[in-house]
Amino acid sequence: MNLETPIVIALGGYSEAGKSSSGRLMEKLGYERIKIADIYRRLYEAADTKLNFVEWSNWIDKTDPIWIGEAFVLNLIEDLNKVGASKCTIESLYGDVLATELKKHLGDRFKIIFVDIDRETRLQRQMHRESLKTIEEAEKLMDPRDDMKRSWGADKVKNIADFLVDNSGHHHPFANRNHDRALLLLRRQSGRFAAASRQAAEYTIKHTHS
Repeated sequence: MNLETPIVIALGGYSEAGKSSSGRLMEKLGYERIKIADIYRRLYEAADTKLNFVEWSNWIDKTDPIWIGEAFVLNLIEDLNKVGASKCTIESLYGDVLATELKKHLGDRFKIIFVDIDRETRLQRQMHRESLKTIEEAEKLMDPRDDMKRSWGADKVKNIADFLVDNSGHHHPFANRNHDRALLLLRRQSGRFAAASRQAAEYTIKHTHS
């Protein structure tokens, strides 16, 4: 694609992994935050279908990946042009079909960061977020969502990710004292996307357990 092709960082990972926190950090670095589901819903609402949104999303990925890839990129670029942005994060990437198509369209200006975390820590975070009293309550909320994301291809996204961030520590790598250090480091990055994204991921991995 031409020089106006945006820089796009896709954030993948299961519930309570830290995707939103990662997106907020990148937003502070000038990356527009865009929800994948928002673009899919826009396309769904324009479609002539009797399927519900989730059914249609799964169906279109499987039956016409080329179309959904092209339509998504066109809508993404349109959204970025409206706000005058040239780089963004897209959250949350659960399917390898869209990832593969975006790679075709965006080339090296598209990278995937998968935020990984052990299940026990995610359950603890779910308990804290929802003010739950037991692990069993958290499991009832989180496990069905995990099963759905797994069926969409979340594990495949992990396998094809450019960077794997281990976020299993007690503190999110972008939180508290690490946050300012992360911003300071990333603001010093060069404008070259490959180098910036690589150093961002390396910093995150290095400080995950701090």
